[in-house]
Amino acid sequence: MIREKRTHYRLRIVLPLLYRNSRHDGTVKKALTCDISDSGLSFYSSSPQKKGTKLQITLMNIFAAPKDCTVIWQEKKDSRTYRVGVHFQKNKVQSYLQR
Repeated sequence: MIREKRTHYRLRIVLPLLYRNSRHDGTVKKALTCDISDSGLSFYSSSPQKKGTKLQITLMNIFAAPKDCTVIWQEKKDSRTYRVGVHFQKNKVQSYLQR
């Protein structure tokens, strides 16, 4: 039997998103979501992202502001496409309220 590790429901949905590496040159790249949950999302990218990389993700009309995220996994789908999984970072207000 396969044991499910997820604690949040994932919604399979394809939406355009913008992301940028918060430590590099700040170039904004376009991508498409694969799924999304309360704790993170996965998206298709044309460039690889290393585990632990900090990104800022913008989903127009979904998030009020860009979300800070950390790459937790990546898999190569084909010669030009990567699927990237990110975990949303809690902001200071969320961290304070969960004490």
